[in-house]
Amino acid sequence: MIAPQQTESIKDLVENIHKENILLPEFQRDFVWELSKTCELFDSLVRDIFIGSIIYGKPSFEITVREIDTRPRKGEGSRRKLATKFFNKEEIQRMTQINNFRIILDGQQRVTSIYRALTGVDEVWFIAKNEEELETSIREKALRERTLEEMLFEFSLQEDEDRLSVKCVSKIFVGDIQE
Repeated sequence: MIAPQQTESIKDLVENIHKENILLPEFQRDFVWELSKTCELFDSLVRDIFIGSIIYGKPSFEITVREIDTRPRKGEGSRRKLATKFFNKEEIQRMTQINNFRIILDGQQRVTSIYRALTGVDEVWFIAKNEEELETSIREKALRERTLEEMLFEFSLQEDEDRLSVKCVSKIFVGDIQE
């Protein structure tokens, strides 16, 4: 039987990873995306370009899982071994029923990139067009009526001194996630 498709907000995705309700099976390949791919991913999200599905599994058997990679890309801690956990069948059954526990089967690079950017592990910046760079029809709109896509100049790995730059990090979480 095919499970129904569901949507989940990016906010919920990040929260569930933080709460360890979403983990990776130990056999998943390592996170390898370059930062430029993360910028491209955020550009696609703002432009409402399909980025592919994330496929989850709800295991019904014992499994070893590992955390989402939050190690620094270089320097101290970059080679730290990722934490793994073994769950027996009973633990898996309880976690799936109570916490909607899932493992990521496809989409790990995208999920990890989003998580790293929104939790501040990687710096990704939304760079807005200057007012004079906007089309006349967009300039005539009130600021609150403009879309992010209309205002987007680019996503970058650094702040732009000549344009409004907003770091893509979210600290609006609930529960035990730090604000």
